[in-house]
Amino acid sequence: MNEYARLFYALWPDYVTRAHLQRLQESVIGRKVAPEHLHLTLAFLGNQATSSLPKLTALLDKLPAQSFMLDLDCYGYFSQPRIAWVGPTDSPTLLLDLRQSLMRELNAAHVPLKPEEPFKPHVTLAREANSLNEPFAPGIPWRVAKLLLIQSVQVKGGVIYSPIMEKSLA
Repeated sequence: MNEYARLFYALWPDYVTRAHLQRLQESVIGRKVAPEHLHLTLAFLGNQATSSLPKLTALLDKLPAQSFMLDLDCYGYFSQPRIAWVGPTDSPTLLLDLRQSLMRELNAAHVPLKPEEPFKPHVTLAREANSLNEPFAPGIPWRVAKLLLIQSVQVKGGVIYSPIMEKSLA
């Protein structure tokens, strides 16, 4: 077993939401994210010691467990690193509270993180992408019901996301 694992916490779309996201990708020019990898990152942990996995999975139990609606109604573009994305125009309070709780628990557990950038909730549609011309996406209502701790494993030709632990939001 490797000494380190590349980890992140993410909200995972259900099948119907994922299908809607995949349709949105059709008009995007760039290296599209594989449909099974579409997600909304709450916290990127980077390389963490595998010995910390028990505390990182246990941390999920300390987080709010309420599901919520997220309306993906806005396209966006990060010029560096050329990422086309879709996200909410307005972030629901429950999403912001969940992220704040996660960051507080990570800090309390002394999990080493890079300096925090402002949180911009989004689902990456494509990398090495061209800017999107339309600011507004067709609204995709997403009942957020899954929070996962994921390991990102580098393989020839890309990455594989391997779920480590899942928390259901009710």
